[in-house]
Parts: sequence; structure tokens; C-alpha cells
Amino acid sequence: MQVSFNKCALIIIAIILLSVFKITAQEPDWNSYPDVKERLTAMRKYGYDLVKKQQFASAIAVFDKGLKISKQASLDSFACVYSYLLAAAYRYKSNVDSSFYYLEKAKKTAIQNKYISLQALIQIESFSIFNRIGPADSVAAVVNRMKDILPQLDSNSDEWGKIQMYLGHDEKHKARYTEALEHYYKALQAFNYQNDFPCKCPCDSWSAG
Repeated sequence: MQVSFNKCALIIIAIILLSVFKITAQEPDWNSYPDVKERLTAMRKYGYDLVKKQQFASAIAVFDKGLKISKQASLDSFACVYSYLLAAAYRYKSNVDSSFYYLEKAKKTAIQNKYISLQALIQIESFSIFNRIGPADSVAAVVNRMKDILPQLDSNSDEWGKIQMYLGHDEKHKARYTEALEHYYKALQAFNYQNDFPCKCPCDSWSAG
């Protein structure tokens, strides 16, 4: 009985220590990056790691800081990336209104500056939202925009593969199984290529400059 109690006590202490570590963990010193582009790149990767750990509130704080720095430095490409990342992080938190807000900001910048890969990422994110909450006509509109962007993308890119996958989902929902399989096969080819040359962050395949 005493042994069991001691084990339980150790487990509880370990949980408390882990919780304290999460709370007190310090962000890197971003000022140690004298070059603003290097700083923003490091912040993006750090924030994305937080997303993977499901620490969405902390990720949003980092992305928001990155967006402000991007705007102050007049770096539209980075501002677009950070707006997109904020939209994705808010979607993970089920905050759809905030997600749409930042998606619109990202889309406006991406279209103005002809950032094709980022336009693709934005439409992929839009599909992820509308496919879950509807309405059907919004899903159809996003599908059409993804089809329009597809010919402008590298067929080995992650964006191309994801669009093919989602087009496959759309065809499957319409019971067009042959067409769905064709899209899935193309998506698989792109993802296999990405396994050989992996990108850790969705924006890594696009060089923000």
C-alpha cells in the first residue's frame, strides 16, 4: 500500500513539475537575431513547433508578434505568412471568426503581390473550414479557386499535393470515385516526393523574401 501511495505521489509531482515548466518556459531572445528576416524566420518555426505541441495560445502570441514586426519592417511576404499562420492557429482553437479575419488579410496581400503558393495555402485553409461548417456553395467556390491555382503550382510541392487530396475528397462526396482516385494518386505522388525532401513547416516550401 505504501509503495502504491509513493508511486502515485511521484506521478502527481511529475505532472505538477511539467505544468510549471510549461508555464515558466521562456521564449527565445528574438533580439539576438540582428537581421529582421532571420528573426522572423526563427519566430515562425518556433511558433509552428508550438502548434504541433497543441500550445495554440502561445503560438498565436508568437505569430501576432511576428505579424507586427513584419508590418513595421514593411515585409509583405512575411506579413502574409504570419496572417496565414494566425488563421490556422485560430482554426485549431475553433475560433472561426478570427481565422477568417486573418485569412482575408493574408489573401489580400497574397493576391496583390502574386504569391501563388501562399494563395494556394490560403485556399487549402479555407477548404478546411468550409468543409467542416459549410455552407455547400462556399465549399464549391473554394474548390473552383483551388482548381484555378493548381496549374500554377509545382506538381511536386506540398500545396499541389494537398489540393489534389482535397479535390479527391470533393469528388468522393459526389460519388465520382474514379475521379477521386485519380486525384488521390496525384496527391500521393507529391507526398512521396515530400517524404524524400520534407518541409517541417507548411510555409517552408515557399521562400519569404
